[in-house]
Amino acid sequence: MWPWGHLAFAYLVYVGCRRCGFARSGSVGAVLMVGFGSQFPDLVDKPLAWYLGMLSSGRSLSHSLLVVGPLCALAVLVADRFGRRDLAAGFAVGVFTHVFADAMPAAAGSSDPAFLGWPITAVPSDGGTSPSLSGMLVRDLREPAFYGEIGLVAVAIAVRRHRLR
Repeated sequence: MWPWGHLAFAYLVYVGCRRCGFARSGSVGAVLMVGFGSQFPDLVDKPLAWYLGMLSSGRSLSHSLLVVGPLCALAVLVADRFGRRDLAAGFAVGVFTHVFADAMPAAAGSSDPAFLGWPITAVPSDGGTSPSLSGMLVRDLREPAFYGEIGLVAVAIAVRRHRLR
């Protein structure tokens, strides 16, 4: 999933959580943390794998439930000390929606879900080099899911515009 798809998905889940009463605050800070959390796994894993060679895959360390679960729990503990649990909740929604979205193709059998259990489960290597951005875009332009992401972004924008009125 592209960054804008992760952002739109996380925002829509957060808005849904607020509508259902699971998230109380809709503060600007909380929404910004949703955005940051929605990008966090790729901001950590992609550079460590593709540019620094410290990880074998761009989906390993911060895509693992064994890492993001405790990380989000720690965020809640820290946020509680400052009376800003809404920020930790926003971050957690962003991170978990990112990991969930990346795991969805595995449910359909088109990718390997091993990253969810890293480091206990072995993650296939990306090859150790950064893929070409244009190459990834050309590849994804042939996939219906790419256009689904664009539709998701359109829905998120419409929801946000409606909420600002």
